[in-house]
Amino acid sequence: MMFFGGASCYKNSTDPMTDICIHTFRDIFMRQGAMLEVEAPVKICGDVHGQYGDVLRLFDNGCFPPLANYLFLGDYVDRGPQSLEVVTLFLAYKVKFPVNFFMLRGNHECGSINRVYGFLDEISRKYGSKTGMALWNCYQLVRYASLKIGGKRKRSRGSRVSDFSASLQQKNFIIRQLQNCFACMPYTALVSGRILCMHGGISKKMTSLDQLRRLARPVLEVPNPSLETDILWSDPEQNISGFLNNTRGVGHVFGESALIEVMDRLGVQLIVRAHQVVQDGYEFFCNKRLVTVFSAPHYCGEFNNAAAMMNVDKNLVCSFTVSTSVFVYLDDVFIDFISFSVVKLLLPAQLFFFQILRPSRE
Repeated sequence: MMFFGGASCYKNSTDPMTDICIHTFRDIFMRQGAMLEVEAPVKICGDVHGQYGDVLRLFDNGCFPPLANYLFLGDYVDRGPQSLEVVTLFLAYKVKFPVNFFMLRGNHECGSINRVYGFLDEISRKYGSKTGMALWNCYQLVRYASLKIGGKRKRSRGSRVSDFSASLQQKNFIIRQLQNCFACMPYTALVSGRILCMHGGISKKMTSLDQLRRLARPVLEVPNPSLETDILWSDPEQNISGFLNNTRGVGHVFGESALIEVMDRLGVQLIVRAHQVVQDGYEFFCNKRLVTVFSAPHYCGEFNNAAAMMNVDKNLVCSFTVSTSVFVYLDDVFIDFISFSVVKLLLPAQLFFFQILRPSRE
């Protein structure tokens, strides 16, 4: 499914609709800022990782755009079998409904990650190993090839890269520009001025919301260590104080005291993040000051987890739509048999949001 002309667009970079759509993606991302300003009501979703069928069920449960506003927290590609379909659908929605459909960058929206964890392999399977690798090589070389930013075109740094890019132009256009789209994606979102959303977690480098608004883009490969890396990679951890190095080897883990300190510094009342598989699709931390949302059920076919979607209404009352898939295995063939969902209205969460809205006595 390619809304801008079909799979043939990958072989024909001269298609004017393709060029318009790709540049529109980047223009919208850059115009809306490094920190999105989103007003409730909105539905917040975590990782989907190429599970295209589950994405369609997610929309079926929550209404397809633009009947509902959506904020996705990153990790659209890798792991699952249909990353290309997922990211194409999401970018189509972003162009069609820019003020109803929002996307943040996840750690898998980086070339150094998605070349290893499935996106490159998927492209190679669909377009052949030789063409797929050629596509990928130029995908990575885009940082040196011509890159259109703000109406000005930067020249290639070397004739070798320029010649290589030119020889593959007819094959690489969409993939190369798609990486540019990832590089322009926002890092965080602020819902109704009170709920801060990101893919990974907080950072000890966070000082203010204005700092998050000023984060530089486009950035193809996020430097490590950096504030951006922490936003994409960090995790909450029980029974620790402050920040410690993450066992992932990137970013940090943070305890409750660190979370409270950063939230007070930023002036927000709730952190919503993704990045980790959680059994029920959502999981609270630090007395409901932070919630992890994960939206890929039966992740990788290895976990028996549910998927959740966090619903924030106009009064900042939250609920969770939890989807669970039931699967059948016949002679090692994986068959999606049935799926169902149930809305969980959590009384403690509602009371928590009412408390946020209660005026101060001071």
